[in-house]
Amino acid sequence: MAQLNSLKHTDHFPKGLYSSILPCHSWDHGENVRNATHGGVFNLEFSPDGSLLVAACEKKSILMFDPLCKKLIHAVDNAHLDCVNCVRFLDSKVFATCSDDSTVALWDARNLKSQIRTLRGHSNWVKYIEFSSRDGLLVTSGFDGNILTWDTNSYSENGYNRVFQTNGLMGTRLHSDASKMIISTTGGYLMIVHNLNLNMLAQDLNGFKPNMYRLMQLSQTEIPLAAEFTHLFSQQRKINRVELISDFLKGDDAEVISYLQIHPQGWCAMSRNISNDGSSEWTCIHDIQEREYCAGESEAHSKSENEPYVDSLSQSRDSSVQDRDGNSVGDVGLGANSSANVELNVSSVDEWEALKAIREARIHREREQKFAERAEQERYEAQRAERMRPKVTIPMYPGNLGRTESEQTNSDESSRIANSNKSCNNRNNNSNNNSSSGSVEWMQGRVVVRRNPDSNVPSSEGSNRADGSSNGSVHFSSHLSGVACNSISHQSPKMGFNFSDFPKLNCRIHQNIPRLTHYIEEQNVGEGFIKVSGFSADGRLICSPFGHGVRLLAFPPECSEFSVCHPDKAPVPLHELATNVSHNDIVVCTKFSPQNFLLVSGCLSGKIVWHQPIG
Repeated sequence: MAQLNSLKHTDHFPKGLYSSILPCHSWDHGENVRNATHGGVFNLEFSPDGSLLVAACEKKSILMFDPLCKKLIHAVDNAHLDCVNCVRFLDSKVFATCSDDSTVALWDARNLKSQIRTLRGHSNWVKYIEFSSRDGLLVTSGFDGNILTWDTNSYSENGYNRVFQTNGLMGTRLHSDASKMIISTTGGYLMIVHNLNLNMLAQDLNGFKPNMYRLMQLSQTEIPLAAEFTHLFSQQRKINRVELISDFLKGDDAEVISYLQIHPQGWCAMSRNISNDGSSEWTCIHDIQEREYCAGESEAHSKSENEPYVDSLSQSRDSSVQDRDGNSVGDVGLGANSSANVELNVSSVDEWEALKAIREARIHREREQKFAERAEQERYEAQRAERMRPKVTIPMYPGNLGRTESEQTNSDESSRIANSNKSCNNRNNNSNNNSSSGSVEWMQGRVVVRRNPDSNVPSSEGSNRADGSSNGSVHFSSHLSGVACNSISHQSPKMGFNFSDFPKLNCRIHQNIPRLTHYIEEQNVGEGFIKVSGFSADGRLICSPFGHGVRLLAFPPECSEFSVCHPDKAPVPLHELATNVSHNDIVVCTKFSPQNFLLVSGCLSGKIVWHQPIG
């Protein structure tokens, strides 16, 4: 308790400091650059020691600043053949940039007259750059769906390895110690690779299609091409274990997860997503720390089995599921950070086959439903007819031979009723011969077998069939006094097919665990542009583009560490600490200095603003 109080006491200082952050200086190209205008500022990056600030700009240029003096040091026009999307420092002097011209360039901050090297391997816009100092590898990802690694010491411009490929790839981030890789997609989910081994990743994930596996999870319909990769999710895996994160707030039907950032301590991932109808934009925090899977933590299907998956998918994601001849079946990538609104066709035959299999499974389930409803109706009518007759229960002992004619008549009537019930049950079982095992279990669960309490004679069929036959049909032994439907004995009959009696989850399909901890809705402006958010160096504060300004967000109002304010149950909203409006256009990028209490932001008009604690 004393330690907790000490932590709370230390929270007062950062709260007061962060609450006083205000705009203090601005830079605009109109006043400082003579030869060319650089356009919108898409990305801002500090060097590890905080001594340099580099801006990636819309009109093919990069700008270098002294962040403490707030002065422009160098401007490189035509650094790429298209807009520059991202900057990443490899050390205090060497940095990499990527562009919509599908290339990655290496630069030395001490000599910006020319590139050190141009890396060619992507076939579409390159959006993210990461660096694994542990492996000495540069990791790049783009809208071609490829994640490539480059050995920066090989001096080979084409010397790359394709470690993973998936349709709908938006971005890739590495944990600070390169022990995890987190991938954002246009399919409304994140993918984590735990215990990352970049050298073995291509081999371990060869053939794995996360989009297809996610379709299988949503439909709970086993797809052989996807199900064979369930072992990748096993807790027993020592390297490159896969996990999908798909839980978002109700009302945030996430589709395009346009931006991704990792907490400085690697505790959580911050993502910014756009809903499937494009009407809302959200910032979400997901815990990405190692967790043990518990039996009760698996993700339940959000829709009941009588709501076909493909129909709901096509209604909510018209842009991503179309016919095979017309449009893409996969996901649609945004033309983010570009004025051109280009739709990327990332359809695949495998995903089409997966959707086709799900449709066929849906049709099969609907057919089973009709059969089951008909069987339920027939059984109800048979039981109703039985209730209308007077029932006489006579114990049936093998040695009961001395019976009167009246007793024999009543016994024959009882036997006829039992046989009628058995025939009705056989019809029900026959009507479900093509049903799934879940349907048979449901039929078993709806029938109650009543034994004569006075009978002490064991069944002639053997004790191993006392709870039903091995093939799923209900067995009626010779000493049964009657059969009754549970719903008729205790409650009103259920005329429809009761889907709640079915298991909703397929045990052969890995189920995702809930990871969402915090959330907040953002301003949905600047359609088609990626909004770059960031963490402060200590991870207590989040800076997020918000219209023409910057919004400062904290986990709790006290600006505590994420580790001490992790919600126990339901996710909670992020706390809005302050909002500063200091731009004349939409802000698309923000960045905290790794060494100083300094925040910078850039907008589509090219203006850069410095924010510092004042007071």
